[in-house]
Amino acid sequence: MAVAARFGPARFAKVYGRVFTAWGAAGLAAPWIAGALYDVSGTYTVALVLAGCAALFSALNAALTRRTVVEVAARAP
Repeated sequence: MAVAARFGPARFAKVYGRVFTAWGAAGLAAPWIAGALYDVSGTYTVALVLAGCAALFSALNAALTRRTVVEVAARAP
């Protein structure tokens, strides 16, 4: 529902496909990357700090680029 509200029904399928693919890739890659960082540093601190930074960046990006269906519809040709 959030994708449809942000991008509108016309772009829903394309955007949802990208979001779901990125979510799946991150879900597969993150544990391996965290394990590699643990092997190098001996602690999960680096992995947790990087994950926190990524989450903060994502939240800021979502907050700064918030659009509604009305704004999307107004821009559509």
